[in-house]
Amino acid sequence: MPFLTVEYVHESDFLIKCCLAQFDINLLHDGAFVAPGVEVVLHISVRFDERQIVFNTYEDNGWKKEERVTNPFKKGQEFDIRIRMLDNAFEIMGNQILLHKFKYRLQPAIVNFFSVTGDCVLYDVLRGGRFYSLPYETLFEGSSFKFGDRIIIYGRPIGQRFEVNLLGRNSNTLFHYNPRFNEKCVVRNACTSNVWGDEERKGQFPFKKGVGFDLMFVNHEDCIQVYYNNKSICNFFHRTPDPNNDYFRLAIAGDMEMTGNFFSAYSHSIPKILI
Repeated sequence: MPFLTVEYVHESDFLIKCCLAQFDINLLHDGAFVAPGVEVVLHISVRFDERQIVFNTYEDNGWKKEERVTNPFKKGQEFDIRIRMLDNAFEIMGNQILLHKFKYRLQPAIVNFFSVTGDCVLYDVLRGGRFYSLPYETLFEGSSFKFGDRIIIYGRPIGQRFEVNLLGRNSNTLFHYNPRFNEKCVVRNACTSNVWGDEERKGQFPFKKGVGFDLMFVNHEDCIQVYYNNKSICNFFHRTPDPNNDYFRLAIAGDMEMTGNFFSAYSHSIPKILI
C-alpha cells in the first residue's frame, strides 16, 4: 500500500497487529513489491520454521547482508510489531519489547510504500508518533472529555514514577493517575476545591521499567475505566459533579518516554467492564 504522504516524520512509529503463520514487512522506495528498480529500505521477515526474524535491505537489484534475532512470537497468537525511526536506526519492538536496532543503510526519507505479505491476518496498521517532551499538556477536542470518549497513551517508563492528570477549568486535578515504581502501586486520587481526597491504591501494578505500554482511559457515566495493553485494570469513580463536561485538559509528566497520545470521541465499542 502506498503512504498517503511521502514526507518523512522523524521518530515516527508504525504499528502492525496481526495473527499469522509466517510473513514479511517491507518499507520500500518506488514500488509496492520487491522487484528490479525497487529499493527495500527495511525488510523484516518473521520465520517460524527457523525461529528467527531476519532484517535486511534490497538495493542495486539484490539482497544485502542479513541481521538475525530469535523469533519470540508463537504461531497463531496475536501480537504487535512497532517500527520507530530514530536518528540513525530503525528500532523494532515486538509486544513492546525491543527486538532489534537496524542501522540505516538507505535513508528512511525515501520510503513511499509499505507492504505486508505472507500468511497473515492483518488487524491494524497505524502510522504516526514522535517523542514528546514532558511535562505535556493539551486541551480536549470538543471542549471536554465526555462520556464514551477515550484517551490512549503510548509510552515507556524510565524512572521512579509518572502521572496522567485530567484537569478542570480551574486547574484542579479531577483525576490523578500515578504509577510509582518505588512503592509498586498506582495511586489514584482527585483534588477538588484545592483539597486532595483519599488515595486509592488497591489493584494491579502492571508496569515494568523500560517496557512500553498502551494506556487507555475511557469516560463512563459513573467512572473512568483504565486499560493497560487492552486489559481493564481499574475503575475510578468520578468525584466531580459534572463528569461529562468538567474534564477540560490532559496533563502528563514524570519519568516516561511518551511516543504517542490519541483522543477518540464517543464510541459504542468500549463497554464498561466490572472489576
